[in-house]
Amino acid sequence: MRPSSFNVTNVSGATVADGEGQGTILNDDSPTLTLNDVSQSEGNSATTTFTFTVTSSLPAPTGGITFDIATADGTAQDDTPPSEDNDYIARSLTGQTITAGNTTYTFDVTVNGDTLVEATETFFVNLTNVANATVLDGEGQGTIRTTICRCSSSPRFTAAAATPARPTAMTLSKSSIAALPPLIFAVTPYSVQYAAATSNFSTNKTNINSGILLPGQYFLIQQGSGGAVGAALPAADASGTINLAAAAGKVALVSGTTALTGSACPLGVTIADFLGYGSIANCFETAPISVSGTNSNARSVIRTVSCADTNNNSADFSNPTTAPVARNTARSLLHVHDQNKPLAPS
Repeated sequence: MRPSSFNVTNVSGATVADGEGQGTILNDDSPTLTLNDVSQSEGNSATTTFTFTVTSSLPAPTGGITFDIATADGTAQDDTPPSEDNDYIARSLTGQTITAGNTTYTFDVTVNGDTLVEATETFFVNLTNVANATVLDGEGQGTIRTTICRCSSSPRFTAAAATPARPTAMTLSKSSIAALPPLIFAVTPYSVQYAAATSNFSTNKTNINSGILLPGQYFLIQQGSGGAVGAALPAADASGTINLAAAAGKVALVSGTTALTGSACPLGVTIADFLGYGSIANCFETAPISVSGTNSNARSVIRTVSCADTNNNSADFSNPTTAPVARNTARSLLHVHDQNKPLAPS
């Protein structure tokens, strides 16, 4: 910037309070940098590339424009530390260059796809240590959009089973369609009911008659514990005393609190979701989900696709090789878990 002065002289008929004005000529010969924002859907699997572009207002001078560039968490997290969500892969580069005569540089960030129905999440890309240019906008925002899908207007769960260790965790969830009304359990109560593989349903029941489940939200139900093994749960939204068997059993999510009876399949209109696990379970939807005795997390099963319910336990659920994460209403959506092996904190 170069200042120039202008003076008023030979004044007649007036007095001069300020007779000098300064004009400043802005230097537009120096390049300025901007970093764009990117908004994309994450996809249901594999990865998606978010490409950010650093743009110079002028061709880079001799020697180029150099800078450092790196990602930073917003509501999306980069799995560092591993207790965080794994929404995208952190990336940090130093000494990057827009070469002489060029005006752009691209920076790719890998976003991990999943089938969870979550709120829109954001992360950031930042420029630092810039040389041979000034920064006009040095922060880009990545917006991870989740494809909205509808499972049901009633809650669903992914259940797991085991000889109880630390408290078993079950998580209810509801479609993320914003137009769906919240489920107010004091008005519309539900219950989780359990029976061993070939036993009758009777008193193993946890009533859910308080709390609210919003569309796109988890609702964590803590159940019984047989010891101190495993990871601690986040704050439960409801609790009960059910102890699930490790090898096989039956879990029903029931609209209402009336106890189920009998050992046969109670698949009536009051059943919002049902899980039969283990080969000897005498009730299930189409086919039970098998539970591997050699899997270190054999005591957990989890719904495979959040927004899919084919009424086939063997297709809708899996026995994960890594422990699932228990989530409560402080987190967005979708699972029912049972915890008996170490479970990562939410």
